[in-house]
Amino acid sequence: MYPKKKMMIVGSHTIAEPDRRVKLMISKLCGEGWHILVGDHSGLDAALQEYLRDMHTDWVRVYTARPRPQHNLDGWPVRRPPREGRWGGAPRHLQNTLAMTAAADCGMALWDGRSMGTYFVMASLIEQGKSVWVYLPDRGGAHTLRTPEDLEKLLRAYVFPK
Repeated sequence: MYPKKKMMIVGSHTIAEPDRRVKLMISKLCGEGWHILVGDHSGLDAALQEYLRDMHTDWVRVYTARPRPQHNLDGWPVRRPPREGRWGGAPRHLQNTLAMTAAADCGMALWDGRSMGTYFVMASLIEQGKSVWVYLPDRGGAHTLRTPEDLEKLLRAYVFPK
């Protein structure tokens, strides 16, 4: 069985691990044959990898801006952004993020409502005409965003409420 589509999963650094609702969503995606794209950082990326490893899924790709991934818990294939640009620092990690958004068909973002990195991923996916499922664990909400207007409504409701 080959994967149907590619789902990029990212999240804010303040979110240490996926909760039960997110795990159920990931289980469903894997059961449907989705290809999962994850990063290699500590915290949420490593926790997502641990969950995916425990599910015994092979359809995972780890994206890294490093010569070797910081975390690749099951020896999955590694993807790196193109070599242009500086190797270290934000520009390289930005290139890695853009490579992930380009490869993904859609995204899942676990967002604390503050992280600019996660916001950038959501905006980038939407700009490319891709949907993103946003989960705000502290606020108990989940939303599917498809347009810049959807993102603006989310910001008004959760980030900048009146």
